[in-house]
Amino acid sequence: MPTGADEAAPAVTRFGSGNEGYATLVWRRFRRSTMGMIGLVLVTLLLVVSVFADFFAPMDPKAANLPFAPPDMIAFEDQDGNFSLIPYVYPIGDTGEFDPVTFSR
Repeated sequence: MPTGADEAAPAVTRFGSGNEGYATLVWRRFRRSTMGMIGLVLVTLLLVVSVFADFFAPMDPKAANLPFAPPDMIAFEDQDGNFSLIPYVYPIGDTGEFDPVTFSR
């Protein structure tokens, strides 16, 4: 009958020990893949942009009331100058007047 000292310990190699689960082994191999990590970063960025789409594109793409308008100004201060972690979007309005030099609105 073998005792605790006589049992063979799992071999520790550069690929890990024998006690690791399948997910740990897959993650270790995935981390060594350059293309896999680049793909993971790209997919993560796409997910972040899709979750925060209203922040990155605050204007409605179907609204045709301001053609060729510059992007709205995004600020982290309200009109009183108080700082906030929630961004404020100040829309740029169309006055209907032309610039006398460039003849643009």
